[in-house]
Amino acid sequence: DVSQQRWSDPVLLAEVGQTDERLELQTINRTSWPSMTRYDDELILIYMVCDPCARRMRQSFDGGETWTAPVEPFAPTRGEYGATYFLLDSNTALHAIFGDRARGFQNIWHSVWQDGSWREPSPIFPPSEPACISGAEDHCPTFPRTTISRGNVILVSWQTDEVESTTYYSV
Repeated sequence: DVSQQRWSDPVLLAEVGQTDERLELQTINRTSWPSMTRYDDELILIYMVCDPCARRMRQSFDGGETWTAPVEPFAPTRGEYGATYFLLDSNTALHAIFGDRARGFQNIWHSVWQDGSWREPSPIFPPSEPACISGAEDHCPTFPRTTISRGNVILVSWQTDEVESTTYYSV
């Protein structure tokens, strides 16, 4: 409430113990990595629920007073490996960058919001390279950081998620 210079009461959107129909009626054991953006007078929230892990998206068309039911924004991806990062380019296109698993392939992904939904994500890590090196220690792309330069050039960096982590960068 800007006129009173105070925050509104929090609205619960997901909690441990709730039943999630999309997790085959299992209860949510964990929620994390919420990310939110405002786009075309709506709020878009993406977060993770587990187990098994999966991303959920909710939208609000009234400034956060009410929210849609959760949906899977990037199906058939799972939901792990950090928060979703939103970017707005100079053409007012909304982009999402996130680390995730899809069809058993772990990568850093890019998607664009179009006509009220996310387009099928495309991998940023070169598909010819092993995105996740399994063995005694897994080295999987995770926790991307991103920005836009010159209005429409997306810059992305990320790390791998285990002890001997490495850092990558792509344009």
